[in-house]
Amino acid sequence: MRPAFEPGDRLYAEAIGARSPRPGDVVVVQDPERAGRLILKRVADVRTSPRGPVLELRGDRPDASRDSRQFGPVPVDAVVGIVWFRYAPEPRRGPDPGRAVN
Repeated sequence: MRPAFEPGDRLYAEAIGARSPRPGDVVVVQDPERAGRLILKRVADVRTSPRGPVLELRGDRPDASRDSRQFGPVPVDAVVGIVWFRYAPEPRRGPDPGRAVN
């Protein structure tokens, strides 16, 4: 799979309260391994567990990124926003190609 986003891309994200993340969405999430850091990951699955909904997250570069396969599922509360548009660089400007619609 070709990565949807590259280092240096500038993105717009909607606040998590607008709607819940769905499979295919790219989310800005608090890094479960390093406090105070934000990471960008794609939602692979949304599951309900005894402590509330959790997300299985995957990196678009599975051989070069850490994701739920290493750090486990992430609570929905850790999500800061859902990416919906790349505004720069200009040649790559446009919506997230993998974004879930509706």
